[in-house]
Amino acid sequence: MSDALELSLSFAMSSAAELDEITQRDVAVPALEQAQAAWSTYRDGHCEYVGTTFGGGSGTRIAITSCRMEIGRARVRELMKFVR
Repeated sequence: MSDALELSLSFAMSSAAELDEITQRDVAVPALEQAQAAWSTYRDGHCEYVGTTFGGGSGTRIAITSCRMEIGRARVRELMKFVR
């Protein structure tokens, strides 16, 4: 996981924990954990697919890495929407 993704996830997790504390419910943190796990699975599968479209050529690894970076940046933006 990239540093930016780890940092934004920690910010979002802190906000989720604060929300759970304020509402006296234990739902936001587990929901974020579940969402992050699902997102990671999606990212890995999707980027592997992107790699297959290069037919095993020399650009395969670059394509996978680029995909992971692009999707990671989008995830950082999404997580930061929930930081208070």
